[in-house]
Amino acid sequence: MSIAFLLNVGNFEMSSEEDSGHSDTASDDSSIIFHQAGAAAVLAAFASSSYTLAPMINLHTPLPHVTGRQWVELNMRDSRRCHDNFRMTPDSFIELHDTLVRYHGLRSTQEVESCEALGMFLWACGTQQATRQIRDRFERSLDTIHRKMAMVADAMYGFAQTIICPKDPTFSKVHNKLRPYVPSLMGA
Repeated sequence: MSIAFLLNVGNFEMSSEEDSGHSDTASDDSSIIFHQAGAAAVLAAFASSSYTLAPMINLHTPLPHVTGRQWVELNMRDSRRCHDNFRMTPDSFIELHDTLVRYHGLRSTQEVESCEALGMFLWACGTQQATRQIRDRFERSLDTIHRKMAMVADAMYGFAQTIICPKDPTFSKVHNKLRPYVPSLMGA
């Protein structure tokens, strides 16, 4: 609401009472004072509610700095947050990390530890993050991000080869639902 509108509302109420046929000037004076006081109260309420100061941002105040490794650790301490960002529980993250390090060649380097690289990979895949968002979150160069993502992807591929594999690697048995599509059995 604008201040001019509120003033017009007060004037409208005063002029409507003047037209009502009251001839007593004392009652007119008291009603005018009453309406002016009401309009002043409305104006004061409007002014206090609409002219509040916006929060100031001080660009010179240092903020706490959290590295990518620390961010992964903070996620590991909160089960909900870990699931939101990595799409798994902290225990599953640790078990996957240990498996990839022990059996599939995931390793730490001087610049990035293996748990940070895995967190980077899982966060990017699980929440559909772009490379530049990964760069901002983990404060690494694009080249480092590409190398680490490739390293974790290679380890995950090796892990998938051991987990997603047929029970019978020679395929000597054919599932009943697939029998009609097997070339050697189609004529039989």
